[in-house]
Amino acid sequence: MNQLAQAVADLDDDVRARILGDRRAAIDELEAAGRIPASVAADARETPPGMLGARFSPREG
Repeated sequence: MNQLAQAVADLDDDVRARILGDRRAAIDELEAAGRIPASVAADARETPPGMLGARFSPREG
């Protein structure tokens, strides 16, 4: 398990739920505003914390 995943796992249940809820709300806002399509929002909701940047950042080609 990577360091960020462990840190999230070690959080108090209420704190972890609040943080993950905030993240879901942010993804919902991006989708509702038309900034990301539903397919990207769905993928983002399933992506572990700390991996969003690695998974969704632009790739140099």
